[in-house]
Amino acid sequence: FTEPEGILLGRDQLLYVADTRANRIVMLNRAGGVLSTRAMLHPVSLSQDSRLDLLVGGELIATNGDTVGAIFRLHLVSASADSAHRLDVAPIDTVWRELAHPRRRFPGIAVLSDNTYLAVRDGTDNTSFIDPDARVLQFDASDKFITPLPAFVTGIGTGIVNINHPTAIAAFPNSR
Repeated sequence: FTEPEGILLGRDQLLYVADTRANRIVMLNRAGGVLSTRAMLHPVSLSQDSRLDLLVGGELIATNGDTVGAIFRLHLVSASADSAHRLDVAPIDTVWRELAHPRRRFPGIAVLSDNTYLAVRDGTDNTSFIDPDARVLQFDASDKFITPLPAFVTGIGTGIVNINHPTAIAAFPNSR
């Protein structure tokens, strides 16, 4: 691996590694054998929902040439038997991207028990009170953006709900 930034033991009992500098995601069995890989620009975060879809925080190249942060969904369980549970051929959707703010990234994704999920966003600019880079975003189970969570304040401080540069997020089983 080349500077991996994320690892996940999936609900399917497979290991997934976001091999960030090598621009790929690697699927391994529990013995460490590589089962499949998928090229992706700078993947940093991984999560898996109960449908066994893999959610990935990574990057893409916009039409104007900017590299921007994005969230992707890899459909590991698909209708085609040929692509069932293989990263290299799994259908992929771009769920969210930050075209207007190319320095924003998604260092953490946490799936809740009902397949809704939270994604932490980070960047270099937290000066805007309305839309700072550091936020927790909420999505429904069909990947529709719901809202930034207002309960988390961005800025410099030490409060329990204060986030300045989030690096990850986690969800507890059966919690909302």
